[in-house]
Amino acid sequence: MTTPAKNKPKKQSAAAFMLSFSERIAKEIPSAELEALPRDSAKNHDHYLYGAAKKR
Repeated sequence: MTTPAKNKPKKQSAAAFMLSFSERIAKEIPSAELEALPRDSAKNHDHYLYGAAKKR
């Protein structure tokens, strides 16, 4: 038996799916937790992951 066309979920690109998924997950993170994240984490990811010296 096949699913009627009106009940089929819309297809979306992988990028669109990942964006919507990320947005849904981000809404679940409390704002206090987001504020506690370091603002320079991308620049200093080696520091936060491995204890390397921070970059300025």
